[in-house]
Amino acid sequence: MHRGGAQRVTSTLLRHFDREVVQPSLCLARDDIGYEIPGDVEVHHLGYRGPHTFFRTARRLRSLIRSSAPDVVLSNVNAMNILTGWALRDRRIETPWVARVGAGLERHDDLFRKTLSPLVYPRASAIVANSQGLAKEAEERFPFAAGKVACISNPTDWEHIDRRATERPHVALPEDRPVIMAVGRLDPEKRADLMIRALAKVAETGPAELWFLGDGPELQSLQSLASSLGVSDRVRWLGFVENPYALLARAAVYVLASDNEGMPNALIEAQGLGIPSVATRCPHGPDEIVDDGVTGWLVPVGDHEALAEAITRVLDGHERDVEAHEHSRRAIRERFSRDTLTLLWQELLGSVAGADA
Repeated sequence: MHRGGAQRVTSTLLRHFDREVVQPSLCLARDDIGYEIPGDVEVHHLGYRGPHTFFRTARRLRSLIRSSAPDVVLSNVNAMNILTGWALRDRRIETPWVARVGAGLERHDDLFRKTLSPLVYPRASAIVANSQGLAKEAEERFPFAAGKVACISNPTDWEHIDRRATERPHVALPEDRPVIMAVGRLDPEKRADLMIRALAKVAETGPAELWFLGDGPELQSLQSLASSLGVSDRVRWLGFVENPYALLARAAVYVLASDNEGMPNALIEAQGLGIPSVATRCPHGPDEIVDDGVTGWLVPVGDHEALAEAITRVLDGHERDVEAHEHSRRAIRERFSRDTLTLLWQELLGSVAGADA
């Protein structure tokens, strides 16, 4: 529960479940909390310390489920799905299980998870994906899950985002050049290298800066790339930002260059804030969020020149239909509404648990 889109979804659900319908408790593999957890939610820690503790952690979870006897178990992200599914491989436990997947199943599974997936997922009462594309992938990968796969997008707390967006940014944005903004961990699949190469192309025709909100293992190699391309003075590395919305709301363009996604929260938030966006047409999510040519542009995966061209088009304001853009912004907010999607979660959990939600 430290950082990440899936963890943010968990926090949102915990804060907004109707307590007359759902009484949640939270079980964490690691004692690492960065998102808000309501005071009435009981938190259990399993003490996971790495792959070598997987089976010990699963036994602890199994014991907790047996002793607490919940009406339904909900796990979030692929790794926790595997752990939870293994813990539920006990004939004495009949508790229904809902597994939420939020990223590409094939690309994020190592050999260990690929081996265990077909052993545990058949136990699930329902599998929930956060995009239509990912739901289709889950159906194709898990034929035994026919009829069990549902799509519920990420509930987004627009009230919270709007409030934080009005706060003063902790760093000042330049007044003489537009800021291209990226939010997320600096992991290989996020392809920040493409953004830097695109910036070098954009900089040939006009002033612009690229700001990264996030940290990760690629930082040093990305800094070296920016230096080799001569754009170090145009790239800012802000690391983890407690309130990204104050900056995001003031960006000229939001950029996402990933090779793969599930349903990227930051892209949803940028579009809901009315920020034009450029994203790769990667699996999955961007093509379900961006209104191509209206609220931003979708470009091929791995093509930094197309990325640069689209960013330049946005910065130049080409073909921007203000009325259509505002309509799309409102549609995004409605589609990813916290209240609507939390209600869908409550209905699903109630149905699986056999309760009247």
